[in-house]
Amino acid sequence: METEQEKALVAVLGTELEMELVQALGRKLERKLETEETELEMELEMLEMELETEPGAVEVAVMLLRHR
Repeated sequence: METEQEKALVAVLGTELEMELVQALGRKLERKLETEETELEMELEMLEMELETEPGAVEVAVMLLRHR
């Protein structure tokens, strides 16, 4: 049978574990968002270059953005 002290220790450890898990998930999500942001910035740069160099690029850019 667990003592009150053991129950308290389990509760504290569980809370600490939850906090670590939330922090780890937060870091993972932040990295994922940074990666997606970088990919979108690169895509935008490519579209901007197309707009500068190709006739009809506006239509292509609009079509690509709508297709996402």
